[in-house]
Formats: sequence, structure tokens, C-alpha cells
Amino acid sequence: MSINNKINILFVIPSLNGGGAERVFVNIIRTIDNQKFNKQLLLIDDSGVFVNLIPPDVEISIMKSKKTRFSFFRLLKNINSLNPQIIVSTTNRMNILLLLASIFLKNRTKIVVREPNMPSAQFNNKQLPCYYIWLIKLLYPRADFIIAQTEAMKKEIYQVFNIRQSKIAVLTNPIDTRFINDNVKNAKNPYNNKKINIIASGRLKKQKGFDFLLRSFHNVIRNNQQFMLHILGEDDNSGIYKQELISLSETLDITDNVVFHGFINNPFPYYKYADLFVLSSKWEGLPNVILEALFLKTPVVVTDCIPYFHEILEEGKDGFIVNYGDEQTFADRIMKYKELSVDSYVVNTPNYDKFFSDLVTKSFN
Repeated sequence: MSINNKINILFVIPSLNGGGAERVFVNIIRTIDNQKFNKQLLLIDDSGVFVNLIPPDVEISIMKSKKTRFSFFRLLKNINSLNPQIIVSTTNRMNILLLLASIFLKNRTKIVVREPNMPSAQFNNKQLPCYYIWLIKLLYPRADFIIAQTEAMKKEIYQVFNIRQSKIAVLTNPIDTRFINDNVKNAKNPYNNKKINIIASGRLKKQKGFDFLLRSFHNVIRNNQQFMLHILGEDDNSGIYKQELISLSETLDITDNVVFHGFINNPFPYYKYADLFVLSSKWEGLPNVILEALFLKTPVVVTDCIPYFHEILEEGKDGFIVNYGDEQTFADRIMKYKELSVDSYVVNTPNYDKFFSDLVTKSFN
């Protein structure tokens, strides 16, 4: 423990750009107890739309490196200088770099890495170079704990990475309900109520399946021109995929019914006032946007990208689950939006406070 009996905890992530992993980190930082933890944040660069969401009492350090893989020595220097008791990271590249750096740390530090996606999906879809997969299998066993977002993910981490299950903790993503409520309390309806407004939200990259969504939505528009699809999110760096999506919407002749809003600082009114939330991903870890939509009592249509959806959704009541690639069924379920309603949704609040506290007290005492 530190002198003031608080636990020094350091969160490490490349940036706070508008992605799911970044948003989860922000939520963890915001929701763990200030009375128990001295919270620090280490970034590779200071870019990112979520920087302003970090509470003022969190110390932020910037490594100012161009790429994650070139940050090893700066990462090691910063960690040794900050001297945390716990370090938490997410994203595979950052996890690998941190675990490699942990070999050379001066002080006893507990390393916790959060797995962002289902391992099988990343491997099967060739999201990581072969040498990264080798490094993951080599270095992940060095972590004191690996955070899995669901039981299904824990099982895969155990099977794919060959890590004993006692080192894998299942902690679902925290939802900052107070923050959400504050952001919808006085917000106006952003939609034209004469339309049937469908919302999708996420970084524009191929993993999210927005091309599949547009082709499915084309089948919707052929039946009913009153539907509008609103897509929130910015392109993943290059802008190429966004242009592909715009071109596809033109080819499908649905441009009058599709709006690309880009990144929206406060997306929650869009979630709350939508008639339906849709998620078209090929694979995921645990998408917060679905948990947030359900909390705001907006029904959902999702692909079967993670087994966890079968645990939290009652098919035909608060949502529909559709096989990825089945464009006609996805369209049919969108058109059945009136059959769905969310009476209440109980947010599962993971106890990160206890997890981090136990990690220190049981290890250092």
C-alpha cells in the first residue's frame, strides 16, 4: 500500500480514441473507488475523444511514441518512475508489450491484462500476425490475471492460450449508469419522429459488419421507405472503409435512408430515442453499446457474434439474435421491431474494487 493506504493502480493503453476497449477503460477508471485507489493513466499519445472523460484527479502521463511497438523503453521507464502496485492494460499489442516489459521492472508489480475479443475470432479472421499469436501464447502466462469479459471467453483463453483457469477472472464491462442518465436527462430527441429510426454505433471497421448491415437494410427499404438507419462512429484511421460503405449505400440506392453521423460526443440520446438498436458485428468481446441500449430500454437486433447474447436477451421479447451473413432474416427482424420492448434491464455491476484490492492484499501481505 502507499503511504495514504491507497492502492497505486496504473492503466496503460495506446490512446483514448473512440473505440470499445478505450470506452471500457474510461468506465473502469471512472467507477473504481477514489477512496481506495490512486489512479494513473499512461498513454502512448494524447489523442483521443475520450480524454475529456477522465476525472481530474487521475494523473495522466504521455509517452509520445508514434507506434505501440516502438514504445518499449519509454513504457519501461515510465512504469519504473510511477511505481504502481497494479498495472492494467487492454488491446493485444499493449498486453504483449507490457508483459515483455514486466521482465525488467524494478519493483514487485501485479500485471492484469484484459482480453478485448474472443481469441478464436481473432485467430480465425487473421486479425493478428502469426508472430503476435506466438507472443501471446508465450507471454500471457506471465500475467498475474487475465480479465475475460464472459465465461465463454474464459473458456477460450484457457483452451487457446493454455493458461490455468485460476488466473482468469471473469469481469463483465462496467456501465457508468450515472453518466448515462446525466447525459440523457435534458437531451432532446435527435430524430425526425415521422420516421422509424434505427441506430447502429461503433468504430467503422470491417469487424463491425456495417457492409452486411447496409445490404440487410436494403431489404428493409424495399418493403418500407419510412425506415432510417443512423450510423454513429468514425473510420478506423484510413477512411477507406467508410468510403466503401458510402459507395455501397449509393449502389444499393439507400442514401436517402442512411445517415453517417461520424463520432458523436454524447450518443446516449440517439440510443434512448431510437426505435431499435442494431449490431451487425462478425465478432466481439462484449459490446458495451448493447448493454447501454438495453439500460435505456431500447430493444436490439444483433448478430450471433458472442454466446453471451443468449444469456442476456430474451428472444422475441427485448431482442432478436440472427446468424451473421443472413441478410434477409436480419432485415425481417428489423421490420418486426414493434414486437420488441425492454421493460427493465438489470445492469450487472462487476466488482472491480474488490478484484484489484484482493490482488494487492493477498499478494503483498
